[in-house]
Amino acid sequence: MNGRHALAAGEIRDIAAREKLSLQALETDVTDEGSIQRAVNEVTAQCGRVDILVNNAGIAITDLAESVTLAQAQRQFDTNFFGVLRMNRAVLPVMKRHGSGLLLHISSGAGRL
Repeated sequence: MNGRHALAAGEIRDIAAREKLSLQALETDVTDEGSIQRAVNEVTAQCGRVDILVNNAGIAITDLAESVTLAQAQRQFDTNFFGVLRMNRAVLPVMKRHGSGLLLHISSGAGRL
């Protein structure tokens, strides 16, 4: 991976190697169906299955409510809500074919407020 998260992906690869874990990090844009499908296809081609999906993509708007544009709000929902839905829909058929899988959804503490 050589996108904007290349450093973090490298750290994950280092930890996986040190701990002898079979892990891969793929940069995926959860707002782009093509990006999602490419990632799922790559994992299934290399591994034959998807064991776990960690939904961790998210953005926050910290502006005053009256200054938030409709486009900003739509981008946030497209990432935080519809992105999770897109990812789930992409991996669940693969998981169902193999009879197992885990969806792990990580949210911010702001979700409790």
